[in-house]
Amino acid sequence: MGSEPRAPEPCRGLPEILETWYRLRRCERSGRIYAAVGLVPLFRRMAALFGETLPEPQSRSLARDEAERTRLRARYHEMVNVISVLIQLPLVGMAWSLGHRALTAYAALLLLPHALSVMLERYKRAICDDLLGSGLSVEGIASDPTDSKPGACPQRPSGGFFGPFPCETERLYVRLGVEGFRRFVLWLMRVTSGEGRAMSFRNVVGGRAGLAAFEAETCTAELTHLFGTTLHVPFAIVFVRDRYVPGVLFVVFLWWLNLVCALLQRQHRVRLQPLLRRGASRGSGREST
Repeated sequence: MGSEPRAPEPCRGLPEILETWYRLRRCERSGRIYAAVGLVPLFRRMAALFGETLPEPQSRSLARDEAERTRLRARYHEMVNVISVLIQLPLVGMAWSLGHRALTAYAALLLLPHALSVMLERYKRAICDDLLGSGLSVEGIASDPTDSKPGACPQRPSGGFFGPFPCETERLYVRLGVEGFRRFVLWLMRVTSGEGRAMSFRNVVGGRAGLAAFEAETCTAELTHLFGTTLHVPFAIVFVRDRYVPGVLFVVFLWWLNLVCALLQRQHRVRLQPLLRRGASRGSGREST
């Protein structure tokens, strides 16, 4: 696998700015405001789309390590969705400047899922902060019991479109520039964690089961980004028809960004393959004995 690339140091003052943003307001603590306006059922459905389960208030079934991991992941995904809103916001102004009201409304509608995702991640953090503050048990979480049972590992993607194909190698993704983008993602994970460390699949817990679950997550993320490219086709059609060059270039940039994000998921799977094969061979050895 090789050593992880060293992420660049965060800009001086940036951690303080982020901590100000991440600070939960009084009305958000314990998820009160989100429950009051009826968003929690919607949050459950959104989480289920990505194979996640929302932490429940006052739950004692959630281990401390899992609550801390959920909180860190929520910080990262919250910032990713904030960035997504900021990146796509110019589409609203471009469509408005051209006088296309329907396209302007569509551009604003595309921001809604990201805005809801920001609130979803803040709700997760509010619940996890509340659970961690109340004291969660750390017993029984040192290892995942499914790791010792080869048959209990989550089902992995069966190849096909998700590959990886023989031509997909680390060197290929370095040449395509995906490795540079991966370093940026590692830096973003580090700076949003607030604890001076980046989260990566090296931090996945649960042994072979955890790695297989992460592999499945990369497939979902890849499809999400590929679908994202289709959402900007209406802008491309209108901007080309109106010969609005800045708009065309901006849509091309958004397509490129979604494509790089999708390729990053494929690179993850390339890097996971040796670990999964090694784990499968160990599991087969235990089963035969």
